[in-house]
Amino acid sequence: MALAVLVGLPGVGKSTVGHAAAQALGAPFLDLDVVIAQQVGLASATDVIAAHGVAAFREIEANCLLDVLATSAIVATGGGVVERFANRQVLRQHGKVLWLDCADEEILPRVAGSDRPLLAGAPAESLAALRRAREMLYLEIATTRLDAAGNLADVVDSVITAMSGWAS
Repeated sequence: MALAVLVGLPGVGKSTVGHAAAQALGAPFLDLDVVIAQQVGLASATDVIAAHGVAAFREIEANCLLDVLATSAIVATGGGVVERFANRQVLRQHGKVLWLDCADEEILPRVAGSDRPLLAGAPAESLAALRRAREMLYLEIATTRLDAAGNLADVVDSVITAMSGWAS
């Protein structure tokens, strides 16, 4: 079973925080988007979406989610993993889900100039729409909601502190 699963909006820092927390704990780290891209044989999740579309990406994501949850790693998910009911059921049953969250004003500079397809065009409006669509879904599955607006070391400390309260 995964040590912890990080969920949250694009740009909130799931991959960065997850990798740093895993390093601090001497644990493996898996980024679900990277796992998906590797399975398909493409360079990134963005490439998978461009080549196969969002619906196919979500199908692959659901299959890969089960695999990564079976590992003893810290797992960073893509922001939209919560959109599928079945994924939320699996995550809720997992019981070790950390929702990284911070204000859109904090996220927007982090994603400026990125190739995130769901934030293309009008990033502020797209991010606000994603928040409206997903906020209750994150709330539904999260064991703990953590503020991801601080510096990396503080956010990693928050993740490790949250994890320390869980029985193995």
